[in-house]
Amino acid sequence: MMGVFIKRELPNFYDLLSRQMNITLDGIHELNVYLHDLSEDRYNKIIDLEKQADRVRVELIKALEETFITPFEREDIFRLSGDIDDIMDNIYEIAYTINIFRMEPREDDKEIIKIIMKSIEALNNAVEKLGTEVNDEQWDYLKEAKKCEKIAKAKYRRCIQKMIEEEEMNLLASVIKQRELYRSMRHLAEQVNLAADIVGRIKVKMI
Repeated sequence: MMGVFIKRELPNFYDLLSRQMNITLDGIHELNVYLHDLSEDRYNKIIDLEKQADRVRVELIKALEETFITPFEREDIFRLSGDIDDIMDNIYEIAYTINIFRMEPREDDKEIIKIIMKSIEALNNAVEKLGTEVNDEQWDYLKEAKKCEKIAKAKYRRCIQKMIEEEEMNLLASVIKQRELYRSMRHLAEQVNLAADIVGRIKVKMI
């Protein structure tokens, strides 16, 4: 008697990456709100989103381990997922820094996060289009993500200079706290740029 073979459904890696990116987008939106509403509930929402993103990341890695055929190179899937995970981790790190130091976000802080939020929104759009044919719209999303990253880093440098010059920041403890926050924001912007580069590399290989 011949054995019965059940065809196993292949994981949808495009969907897994999109889910991971969607959670990350929710994360930056929550961080933006948190900067205006420093409630414990808002902070806990960011923690919960970071855990959700980790679960999707684990699911994706497990799928990679168990799947022989993938829609594009395994290394690129793993790398892009890792970069998205790093973005979410950095979002949490910023919220954690504000929470642990009991900081009151400055207007400059809020402006930087809004700029980074635009870059993550553009990156999310690019990731959602990952499984489609290459077109100009996708490149526009990636250009927007990278452009916002450059704007955020320029803003970061101006804020550091401003922080040093302001009399109210003369206390060493205040300077250290604020610099730590700005450093986390810079890392977040850089991580978005890295993820955008990976998406671009994947799309080039599809041409």
